[in-house]
Amino acid sequence: MLPIVWDRLVSCYRDKICDEADHVYDRHENRFVRYLQHLDGYHPGMTFEDFVSLVATIPDSRAEGHLRSQVSFLSDGYGLLPLDKVGRFETLAEDFETIAKQVGLTCPLPHLRSSGGRDYRDYYSVKTRELVRRGYENDLAFFLYDF
Repeated sequence: MLPIVWDRLVSCYRDKICDEADHVYDRHENRFVRYLQHLDGYHPGMTFEDFVSLVATIPDSRAEGHLRSQVSFLSDGYGLLPLDKVGRFETLAEDFETIAKQVGLTCPLPHLRSSGGRDYRDYYSVKTRELVRRGYENDLAFFLYDF
């Protein structure tokens, strides 16, 4: 099972902090950095370990959308998941096709903004893996993800 929790944080770090990809921040203020500055956690050139140490401790109630647990987007106000099906990123095309057929849609699912780059595992140390494991334990349990 693709460990999307760990991969998602690497993608966020590379896109929002490292500025490795060509994106909108060349033209507009980076609001994500401003959010981290508000938490007194951002500093220019912050390492991935600095980033994970900060973001893995932010509760969902205060987390910016890129950092919030995926389960928090799926659950209702009582913490229940009132859904018939949950599509998974690692099977996105197939899940989208299944759901589209169920609701009568016939449209393609485009693939936009592929991150490419290094393997997510190259970014992690034992410490950062454990920080993510604790900070995103609900996602890991629900989606059965492991590093």
